[in-house]
Amino acid sequence: MPTTRATVRASRAQAADPDTVSVIHDLVRPREAKVLPDMLGPYHLIRTLGSGGVGRVFLAEHRAMRRPAAVKVLSDEATADPELLERFYREARALAVLDHPNIVRAYDVREAEGFHFLVLEYAPGQDLEVLLRKRGPLPSAEAVGYIWQAAAGLAHAHAKGFIHRDVKPGNLLVDESGGVKLLDLGLARSNRPGDGSVSGRVDSGTVMCTPDYVAPEQARGEPPDARTDVYSLGVTLYALLTGRPPFEGTVAQKLIAHQSKKPRPVHEVRPEVPHGLSEVVARMMAKTPAKRYASMAEVSAALAPYKAGSPSAETARFAVTVPTKGTTDWAAITADSDAKPWQAKRRPVWPVLLGATVLAVVGLSLNWLVRHGA
Repeated sequence: MPTTRATVRASRAQAADPDTVSVIHDLVRPREAKVLPDMLGPYHLIRTLGSGGVGRVFLAEHRAMRRPAAVKVLSDEATADPELLERFYREARALAVLDHPNIVRAYDVREAEGFHFLVLEYAPGQDLEVLLRKRGPLPSAEAVGYIWQAAAGLAHAHAKGFIHRDVKPGNLLVDESGGVKLLDLGLARSNRPGDGSVSGRVDSGTVMCTPDYVAPEQARGEPPDARTDVYSLGVTLYALLTGRPPFEGTVAQKLIAHQSKKPRPVHEVRPEVPHGLSEVVARMMAKTPAKRYASMAEVSAALAPYKAGSPSAETARFAVTVPTKGTTDWAAITADSDAKPWQAKRRPVWPVLLGATVLAVVGLSLNWLVRHGA
C-alpha cells in the first residue's frame, strides 16, 4: 500500500506514544464515501461541469432566486485534510476581496449535509486548456487578447495583495463573448496584513505548482511575488502560440528546466508569430525575476501592440506576409486582401510619354492635310 500523509503520521505517533495509536487508526481508517444529495442548502445541483484533485464543480441553481451558479464541492478526502480544507476557505476569502470582470466572482461559502462548498459565478464557456486541445496553436492576436485580459485580472489581484501562483490555461476560462475569467485561487498567497501567518503555516515546507507553468523561484520554494505570476502567464502565452508548454519530461525534469534551460524562441517554433511578440514572451519568462516585467501593467503595455485591431498588430502581420526584396512569390501578398504594396509603387512614365507623342504626331498630320486640302 502506498505511503500517505496519514499513515506516516500514524507510524510516527506509534513510536512516540502507543496510547494514541488506536485514536489515529480511527482517523485514517477508510470511510464510506458520503452520497452527494441533489440539494446543498438552497442550491439544486444540476450536472457536473468538471472535477479535480480536491473536488467537483457543478452547474447549480438557487432554489428561490432561480439564478444559475457554479458550485465547487470539496471531496471527502480533501475535507479530512486540514491543509486542503484551509486552502479551500482561503480561495473563498480571496474571491470575497476581489471584484473584477476578469476574475470569477464568489457568492457564498458554507457547509451543508456534511459537504463544504463554494458558490461561484457561472460563466458558460471553456478554459484555454480545452481550447488548445481542440484547436492547437491560436492566432497571435487572439492569444494576446486572452492573455491581456488575464493580466488585467491579475493586476487587480496583486493590487489587493494576492499572488495567484497557479496561472495556466486550465485556470483561464473563456466565456461565450470571448471574455476571460481567472479561476481557482486555491493556491493564492496573501500578502495582506494578518493573512501572512495563515499562508505561511499552510504552505510551510511545500512547493505547490503545476510543473508545466511554474516559475523558477517557485520551484525552488522561494517566496513568490507579482513577477512569479508574470512568468507563469508568459509560459501560458508560449503554449497558446506554439501549441504546447516549453519543456517536456518528468515532473522533476520540468522543474529543473524552468530553472536552468532556455526555451526555444516562439518565432522559431512558429515563424508567423511577430518577432517582437516573441521577445515579449521571452522577457516574461526570464529566469531571474528582476529581468522580467515588474508588474502586470507593464505586461499589458508590452502586449497591447499585438492585440486584434491594433495598428501595430496589423503592421506586424503585414511584415510577416510581404516577401523580401528579390523574391517573386506574390501569392502570400495576394492571399491577404489588406496587403497591397503595389499601390505605393511609382507607375512607369514611358507609357504616358509614348501616348503624348502619338497624339502630337496625329495632330500635326491632320493640320497638314487640312492646309493642303484647302
